[in-house]
Amino acid sequence: MPTYTDEQWDSALDLIEASHPAQVAQALRGDFNAGLVMGILARNPGLIATGGKKFLDLILERINKPALETSGNI
Repeated sequence: MPTYTDEQWDSALDLIEASHPAQVAQALRGDFNAGLVMGILARNPGLIATGGKKFLDLILERINKPALETSGNI
């Protein structure tokens, strides 16, 4: 995070603003689970098109489970 560009910070803040306060609190507690991920994706469908796999990889890495590999580039 220390090397985030202004655009990356803006994107992260947009995601926080679009999320439900309970989701933000859960994420800040580090309580990552499938329900949180699905809830965030449901409120932010653009994540699926613009970086859903990367987002899921980061979350799943946090809970020590690798994401399924997909064929082709995302």
